[in-house]
Amino acid sequence: MRAACPKCANPVVSTASRCGRCGASFKPSKVDRNLDRVVGNLRLVEKLGTGGMGSVYRAEHVALGTPYAVKVLHSQFSDDDTVAERFRREAVACSRLRHENTVFVTDFGVHDEVGIYLVMEYLEGIALHHLLRRDGPMPLDQFARVASQVCDAMDAAHRLGIVHRDLKPENVMVLTESGREGRVKVLDFGIAHLRDSGEQEGGSITRAGTVVGTPAYMSPEQIDRRYGEVAPVSDVYSLGVIFYECLAGRRPFLGDSDMVLITQQLTMAPEPIAMHRPELVDARLGELVAAMLEKNPARRPQSMAVVRAMLSEAMKELESLGIVDDARITVLPVSFDATDVPLSRSEFPVEPTRTNPDLLRSNPSLQITGIVQRIRAEAPDSAAATLLAALPSADAMRSEAITLALWGVLQDELLSAPPADPRFAQSLSHLTLLLDAALASHSGERPSPSQEKVFRGLKNLFTLASADRQRAIAAGIAPLFGRPLFPLDAVPRSLVPARPDGSLVDKLRQPVSVSAMKALLTHEISLFGKKKKPE
Repeated sequence: MRAACPKCANPVVSTASRCGRCGASFKPSKVDRNLDRVVGNLRLVEKLGTGGMGSVYRAEHVALGTPYAVKVLHSQFSDDDTVAERFRREAVACSRLRHENTVFVTDFGVHDEVGIYLVMEYLEGIALHHLLRRDGPMPLDQFARVASQVCDAMDAAHRLGIVHRDLKPENVMVLTESGREGRVKVLDFGIAHLRDSGEQEGGSITRAGTVVGTPAYMSPEQIDRRYGEVAPVSDVYSLGVIFYECLAGRRPFLGDSDMVLITQQLTMAPEPIAMHRPELVDARLGELVAAMLEKNPARRPQSMAVVRAMLSEAMKELESLGIVDDARITVLPVSFDATDVPLSRSEFPVEPTRTNPDLLRSNPSLQITGIVQRIRAEAPDSAAATLLAALPSADAMRSEAITLALWGVLQDELLSAPPADPRFAQSLSHLTLLLDAALASHSGERPSPSQEKVFRGLKNLFTLASADRQRAIAAGIAPLFGRPLFPLDAVPRSLVPARPDGSLVDKLRQPVSVSAMKALLTHEISLFGKKKKPE
């Protein structure tokens, strides 16, 4: 009998107390009384895992030796009609689905000793949940392969009137074939809603007041029916959460309790995926994920066929930009209803969330992400790009840490490269972007601690630079002089433009903000206080 290491998901013998891969210690599994029992023509030979409703065993046909998976309902639920009905629904839903990306169910019944069970095809592979836990964020080409197959599975289910209602990484299996992880299977239709099964519309197999699903992946309408009825677009939302987690290595909402997660699903907007994957700034893939996570069901892509086609277009864009080598997705021939969303970018189901300067300025973290992407694209061989390659992933560092690290490298370039050298102009352009981001990061009356660090860096740069470098740097950052909180005292007084005689009157005539004017007056007063009195 085998189990999985709780830390790295490495398969281990159930009686083991230590993982051979990562060295983690854990309690060995208890002996299972169901092992070696025969259910129909199948002998239960190995326990594969346990969930909230039941356990899954590997079984072998007693005559043929063919492997199967048998899902057994926990004994405490044997007399629970609601849970038993979930099992029946799963059997009915999966028996209808004969798709290469969904698990096949071959039998359903009740055994005197084992209890309620269903028999499925046996799969060799790893749950997407464990795969992400083991490897972290997915490479884009791997993501495209996994995501497209889940779309295919759910499109097939929806065409049969089956809404899953519990899509999550634990219910997606990545199969191991010839030693490689490839084909994907969607599992566990235990709480699926069968729209054409003769049930009353809106009928539920849950007890009154109980919400069905997993809070971290539930759509707003599953939580609160005022958002709409549960429908295929509810699965689109859940898949959007999975897409986000595959790309970012974390879910969009990270509440520490079910109630917090439910509140976040209803009220919070997720961070743009580009904050975790800088290469997706201004990319269609980010727009697709954002559209799938819309709170309003009507603003999401209205079918899995649409999601898949949009995913294909997004990956083609990334390939054309050189971000992925070959992530082509074969779009299956599907028929679109008149209400389906066309595939052209101009006809997205929601207004595109394309990144623009106003959005970047209002979100400094995203602005830093954009700067990182720009440095990598414009100066791949520069010292700044080399530094970025050595840093941890963007989601592991704060914007302030990235800013200060880049500032140091760009400052060294400005102090070493001749002002006429293209490297100087390039470094100055990137440093100006960093300064702009710092100014946008706080709108209070006084600079924040993070801004103070950058402002001290600017003052230090002018202190160390020669006269010709000072002039070039001042000319590069001049467009920022009128921004609120800009540290005018960091720039040599003679290099601030529109001050022909340096008089306070000329400075007061400049169209600057109140905050900038306060900084200017403070600077003038400090200079006045330092002047020597005439003899």
